[in-house]
Amino acid sequence: MRYKKIVLSIIASVLGLGLLSGCGGYSHDFNSSEEAQKYVLAKLKDKYNEEFTIKEVKKYKEEKIGLNWISVEVSSITNIK
Repeated sequence: MRYKKIVLSIIASVLGLGLLSGCGGYSHDFNSSEEAQKYVLAKLKDKYNEEFTIKEVKKYKEEKIGLNWISVEVSSITNIK
């Protein structure tokens, strides 16, 4: 019984640390919708090595817990020409 508690506490600790670390590698602090749009366009250019434009900002939200996120529709500039 004692070993079972120890194993369960180790598992709970590992899961707790995993939840606390979250997706820290993917986060970026945005102070406005414009900053978020610039960040998205820069990341797309880095990943695909081409220029994109934002067609529509679907949603930009600033959460009370300090997280900001954006949902946009983009298109490649090369497809427009």
